[in-house]
Amino acid sequence: MSAERAAEVNTYEVRAVRWAKGWELYVGDDCLTQCKTLDQAEHMVRECLEVTYDRPFDDAVINVTADLGGLEREALAARQAVEAATAAQTSAAARYRKVVAALRANGLPVAAIAEVMGISKARVSQLTR
Repeated sequence: MSAERAAEVNTYEVRAVRWAKGWELYVGDDCLTQCKTLDQAEHMVRECLEVTYDRPFDDAVINVTADLGGLEREALAARQAVEAATAAQTSAAARYRKVVAALRANGLPVAAIAEVMGISKARVSQLTR
């Protein structure tokens, strides 16, 4: 997509509010629609905008945020914590492999590396392959 075309793409912030039969979808003052399940929200918002403005909204960016009385912030914080933990674990594993390889390259026997690193000899062998 060209820079000029990208500048034409509209972004719509949608607030989804739970109700007895699904979700009410608020698109600013432009549109109000509903859907049964949250995964249908983007499609329903596009349809609402298309009916309201009598044109396609295929290229529009639709950002749906569930309004859960503050629990949405807790859900986001939990997701971010899991992502941070995953990144930290990936980084720690790479560091572990690097240290084990350096110890092995310095002539330390597998049994000594296992003791120093607090892992089994089999794990040392796996990490040095």
